[in-house]
Amino acid sequence: MFTTGIFLATVNYQQGRESPMKFLTSIAAVALTVGSAATFAVPLTPINFMSNDSDDTCSTSCETPTPLPGTYVDPASNWQLTGAQWLFASDSWQVLGEWSALETDLSNTGNNDYVESLFVSYDDQLKIQVGSDSSSWDVIFASTSAIDRAWTQVIDIISITGAFYVGPTESLRFLVNNTGYDLNNPGNGGPTGVIWKGAANVPEPGSLALLGLGLVGLGFARKKTKAA
Repeated sequence: MFTTGIFLATVNYQQGRESPMKFLTSIAAVALTVGSAATFAVPLTPINFMSNDSDDTCSTSCETPTPLPGTYVDPASNWQLTGAQWLFASDSWQVLGEWSALETDLSNTGNNDYVESLFVSYDDQLKIQVGSDSSSWDVIFASTSAIDRAWTQVIDIISITGAFYVGPTESLRFLVNNTGYDLNNPGNGGPTGVIWKGAANVPEPGSLALLGLGLVGLGFARKKTKAA
């Protein structure tokens, strides 16, 4: 498509059908069109991410208990969570009524990561946020009582929220809250944790370069037209 567009524009220019400025605009328009199509239409290889107790972005003392509580989803027997690990905030897992920030994921990747798949299980409540400490955190998902005993099931977050972006300097953050049986009786708290696995796509660098070329070309052509 790109080669054909350039060829036709060149032929028209050589045959006197287009002015130099119109020729430049045509070239830029072809690059912009092809770049846009490539950026938004080409299927890309996804980046897989998941909870892992060895990740250095864990914001609290995280650990994976062995064995898991008997009612918890076992990632070994659920394909949506294969390879992921339950994370527990070992320094606060029995603190009731406080949101504990566990591991962040997709942190400052430098890309616009488009999250198209995300499966989770958690105990007792969960918030999923996108943002950064230097700006703000937007809530993507907040658990409700509609999801009963979430730790016994795998929840498809994207089916609830739709796909979303994590920006170049942002992170995906998971927070859990231990509600227990009685907020005034910490002894009834029990452990709390979260597990997740997801996939994100990023724009192809070549496509972005082509898109940028088109935008620069159109801007230059517009500037030259105004000067004329």
